[in-house]
Amino acid sequence: MRLSRIAALLILLAFSAPLPLRAGGGEGVERDAVRPGVVVAEVLEVKGRVEALDTARRWITLQGARQRPMRLKVAPAVKRFEQIRKGETVAVGFLESVAVAIVTEPSRANASPVGRLLSVAPKGGTGVYIAETFRLDAFVEAVDPKGRLLTVRGTDGVVRVVPVFSGIHRKLETLRKGQPLALWITEPIAIRIDRAK
Repeated sequence: MRLSRIAALLILLAFSAPLPLRAGGGEGVERDAVRPGVVVAEVLEVKGRVEALDTARRWITLQGARQRPMRLKVAPAVKRFEQIRKGETVAVGFLESVAVAIVTEPSRANASPVGRLLSVAPKGGTGVYIAETFRLDAFVEAVDPKGRLLTVRGTDGVVRVVPVFSGIHRKLETLRKGQPLALWITEPIAIRIDRAK
């Protein structure tokens, strides 16, 4: 009986391996995008004042040097998060957001070409974290194909520099300034929080 359950589980896992996605939404969809096994992200540092936090949902909002609030999901591995208080200044190490899909002819009908939850690992580090993806509608400001960076202006007017996941095979140099895009991006995840000294 136990052996048949194990065999059934192995068959289920074999048929649920990541496959190339056939995303809907017409032209401009990244046809050869695949659901990434693990997205690798840089670990960035930010120092800021805690503007808001939600210990139950594990969110923190910082007011940093750029005078724009920054909202981060806090990884379960972060210890003593419950001890952080609003108004404190903290130093945070976080996994930056990464574009995991690009649609060059965005419309409200575009379905997400990636899963809602993805595995993200720190570049050169250890551990894997689960990140939600979100859609960002934006216009191209600049492209760095060698560095795989997109500078975009969101519909909210905020300019962001977004690294592009290496699993996206689109030639970034074909993107032009002013071109509308829909990007699916991983949320930034705080993996370390320390009280600033």
